Amino acid sequence: MKITLLEPQCRGLEHVPFNAALLRTVLLARPDDDVVFSGEPSHVSHVREALGDSLPDQKVTWRTDFGGMARGDNISALPGLFSAAFRLCRYCRNENVGVLILCSSSPALLAAVTALRPRNTAVLVVLHACLAQLRYNALTQCLR
Repeated sequence: MKITLLEPQCRGLEHVPFNAALLRTVLLARPDDDVVFSGEPSHVSHVREALGDSLPDQKVTWRTDFGGMARGDNISALPGLFSAAFRLCRYCRNENVGVLILCSSSPALLAAVTALRPRNTAVLVVLHACLAQLRYNALTQCLR
């Protein structure tokens, strides 16, 4: 199975220890699967550095084509976000990705990926600050 971990928001050193640990966990849990890590170029470089020599390079395919796709979460960012999500979902279909792990997200990215998700790809989302925002939005809806 192909597993793709995508960091759609973080750049540079943001969340590097967490993303490196998540990638290491996936590699150790699924040693026979093809694993891809994608993100913004400098972030991918820092995650790769953080892993060091502890895992062989051939175990991970490194990509930089989807990084930074979810940086904005306002109305003006939606067309670009849906376009990037469409490309991501097309990649999942064309590459037979069995599991897509979003290392971070935003409400708009969740909506886009949910709407466009390929049927044969399981999508797992790591919620950080987005969880607090989703919980706050749900709470305010209940109070109205």
